[in-house]
Amino acid sequence: MGFKADSLKKFTGKTLAEVSKIRGKSPEETACDLVIQDGSRVGTVYFLMSEDNVKKQIKLPYVSFGSDAGALANEGDFIKSSTHPRAYGNFARLLGKYVREEKVISLQEAIRRLSSLAL
Repeated sequence: MGFKADSLKKFTGKTLAEVSKIRGKSPEETACDLVIQDGSRVGTVYFLMSEDNVKKQIKLPYVSFGSDAGALANEGDFIKSSTHPRAYGNFARLLGKYVREEKVISLQEAIRRLSSLAL
């Protein structure tokens, strides 16, 4: 995951829209340029969730939350390449963005669904 070329690692974690703006090119041109510059290939590109739909799903009382990514150590060889954002970010995003900031569900409900609901 992430870029192989050191010169492109600064773009890791940014959206294609952000990188396109930085580089002053269209998203299509930027995507092609990045693949060519990195000497890599694109496995998948997903466009599957709208923010409104995510909030609707979070509000459903039977939806639980989890992660299918392993959390790697944040030191040594493990920090030489990026891991999937789910490895560290999905619980923090739920609690920070959707509970604390946007109040989509309560903290108590989020904790219940992060822990006991799936049991």
